[in-house]
Amino acid sequence: MKKIILLCAVLLVVFLPVYVYGEEYEDDIVILTYDEALALAVESLPAIWDLEAHIEELEETRDDLRDDLRRISWAGGDAVAAMRREMTELDRLIASANMEIETLVLRTELSLRTQLISIINNAMDIEAAKGSMDLSRENLRHIELRLRFGMASANDLRLANARITQEYMSLDILLAAQASIREDLNYFLDLPPYQYVIIEFERYLPEMPENLSPLITQAVSQAPTSRRMQFDVLRARESLALHRERCTYRGRRRNVCDTCDTLIDRYDRAVIDRNIEIRRMETALRAAYNRLEQLQTQEAAAILALEQGQDALEIIKTNLDLGRATQFDVDSAIVARHVMEQAIERILYQQWVLVLSLANPELL
Repeated sequence: MKKIILLCAVLLVVFLPVYVYGEEYEDDIVILTYDEALALAVESLPAIWDLEAHIEELEETRDDLRDDLRRISWAGGDAVAAMRREMTELDRLIASANMEIETLVLRTELSLRTQLISIINNAMDIEAAKGSMDLSRENLRHIELRLRFGMASANDLRLANARITQEYMSLDILLAAQASIREDLNYFLDLPPYQYVIIEFERYLPEMPENLSPLITQAVSQAPTSRRMQFDVLRARESLALHRERCTYRGRRRNVCDTCDTLIDRYDRAVIDRNIEIRRMETALRAAYNRLEQLQTQEAAAILALEQGQDALEIIKTNLDLGRATQFDVDSAIVARHVMEQAIERILYQQWVLVLSLANPELL
């Protein structure tokens, strides 16, 4: 797996000053690791509190049942067998609840990544908008100078001023969005609305596997949803087997036992539901890997465009030395190259978000 390390502290400190869109942050800057931020987000989820409390109750019941079983296990018989089945069911319920917590944590992590990318993309948008505005100001200065010598018209001047006005408005919208996105993140982390937060993390990028099928099969089989649905299959199968034993013991014939028919239908439905969900995740996972392949193709194209942009910049710099280009041309090429660099970063961040779903197909 490729590993690219990005310290978001650097990015966010450069592009997001402590004073954001007219609001001052209440406290000093808080720097969190990725794991610390995820822990804060998870701790504020009432659903997990309820599940943890439910697990404690189930564990207490299981422990009490285990103590009772130890006292009468020597006796054997149906009562002991029933207690063992109940303990097995309690173990499954505990495991299922833990899997639900695992799923909630995964969905919370996906939301955290999405919000981080929103902040970073917004920061890059602001930087690009400021670079474009600097060029527009320089262009306005040139037009004003040419107008003095009759080389530009009043309409050229109006258009240049209108462009700057529009860019100011666009930047204002981006700054407002910046404040909103940051407040959303703070709410997500259960922090004060205007707390300035920096989250540092390492950006791991996936690679396309050589043999996709076994990887998909393994990922789907280990997904919490698959494991929970397998419990439903086992539960239905055991209920059917137990009832068949009782029917045989009582001399009931299979074709007149309505309960058996009901339990068979329930078992068949559990198997079908599990298989449908497995196929759904397998299909979604293949689509996600196709998406990854598309992103990597886009990345390669963006890198090629950047190389061409760098070549164009070098040519313009040479022409500047020869008097065939202006500094404005050079500055324009530099801004264009930086936009190409940002395009690559955006693609890489899309891959970083996708890698979590590739490892956990139930997120798809």
